[in-house]
Amino acid sequence: MQTIIDEKAGKGEIRLTKRNLTEIIQDDRLKGFDVNQDSGEVKETNKAKIHYSKTGVHLVPFSLVPEDEK
Repeated sequence: MQTIIDEKAGKGEIRLTKRNLTEIIQDDRLKGFDVNQDSGEVKETNKAKIHYSKTGVHLVPFSLVPEDEK
C-alpha cells in the first residue's frame, strides 16, 4: 500500500476542507469494497481516498456516488 501512496500522492483529485485534506486516487492494483451506508449495497472498487494528517496518512476504499443517487 505504501508504494501506491508514494506513487499516487499529489496526482489525484485533492479535496481540502477546514478540517482535513483528502485525495481520491485510482489504481488497478487496489481491490477494495465500499459499502453504501443507506442501502447496504457492496461495490468492488479500485479507487481509494488518501487521508492526510499531522501524524501520517491512511488509505480507505472509495467509490463515487452518482448525482442522481444522492
